[in-house]
Amino acid sequence: MIETDEDQAERRRGRIAVARDFINALANPFTYSLHGNPEVLFGFLWGIPIPIFAILTHAHGAGSPFDPAIWTNILQRHPVYILFFLHPILFAVVFGALGTMRANREWHIQELLAHSMETNFPTVDNPFVKNDKWRLDEERKIREHDTDCGR
Repeated sequence: MIETDEDQAERRRGRIAVARDFINALANPFTYSLHGNPEVLFGFLWGIPIPIFAILTHAHGAGSPFDPAIWTNILQRHPVYILFFLHPILFAVVFGALGTMRANREWHIQELLAHSMETNFPTVDNPFVKNDKWRLDEERKIREHDTDCGR
């Protein structure tokens, strides 16, 4: 299948939209919520092995025993390894933003489903429609008002 310039432009617009959503997610407090966004904890836990393996690899390459006292000595002599300890935090932020993007997408899908169900099946009791009982009561009041006015 031959890809046209229009297809490439569409993919580029899609990537830009995803990048924009990611940046917007970084400004959303839900991104950093441990209680509401489980991806934050997952990202933090996923990032923990990186500093451990970096120090263990250095210790093994230097022929040092696997002793925590040696690890602190490595950190003192090579402070660049301290940057590896930022990985759990960075992973928590990245995974938290991805979790926010997922939650926003799911919310948008639910809203589209609710709107679709409202417009296609307005009188059906629908669990996707949040205020279905209220809406039916309002419709009943309008019908009663119309009959009282002689319409």
